Amino acid sequence: MSIGSALVAALGLGAPVAGVVPVSEPVSVAPSRATASPDRSPGNARMTDGLGEQVQALEIEATLSPSVLFADAANPSYQRSYSNWGVAATGSFTYRARYFLSPSIEVGYARLARGDSTLPTGPWGEGGTMEQQLSCWTISPGVHFPFWRFRLLAGLGLAIAEQENEFLGETNSVSQIGIYSRLGLSFDAVKTDRVRLAGVVQYGSSSGLKLSFLTFGVSFRGDIVQWD
Repeated sequence: MSIGSALVAALGLGAPVAGVVPVSEPVSVAPSRATASPDRSPGNARMTDGLGEQVQALEIEATLSPSVLFADAANPSYQRSYSNWGVAATGSFTYRARYFLSPSIEVGYARLARGDSTLPTGPWGEGGTMEQQLSCWTISPGVHFPFWRFRLLAGLGLAIAEQENEFLGETNSVSQIGIYSRLGLSFDAVKTDRVRLAGVVQYGSSSGLKLSFLTFGVSFRGDIVQWD
């Protein structure tokens, strides 16, 4: 017998070892339970943070904000009072897409400034006090970019600026239309499956109307319908 054969015989490598299943026999493995798929029904669906997948939804939003207009009085020498602080309200619909860009459309109205001017009597007629008020309507399609609890906002549309004048008991107004753009940022202070309460800062401008203003307020967002 060779040395190699003796080692094999001594170590028992040529025969099956008692209590061990031979390699040639299949090993029985208990079937693993299928991983339970998460409940994706609308009532239990949740958005994911970051840039990951989120529940699709049609979302409605309402915002109320103080505003500040970046403009000075037109005739400071005649101006008796002037305020560039106002209030703005917007409403929007958003299709919250599965991933990171969500199209939206926003309609807004703002009372931007008001003031009183004292006009002297002259060749143009009798003097008196003129009360003036500047307001603005906006409509702008745009996109939202959500990240964690933040949301970047951008839009491009139209603005209609209206100046109302009241003088000696008569009221008249003049309107202008121009291209309008907006850029903003919101933060969800309260966030549930269907409802969000957020703080919003937004800058709007129209170079054609020589108009720019900042709003900072509170928005309420809710899902009308959700689906996968």
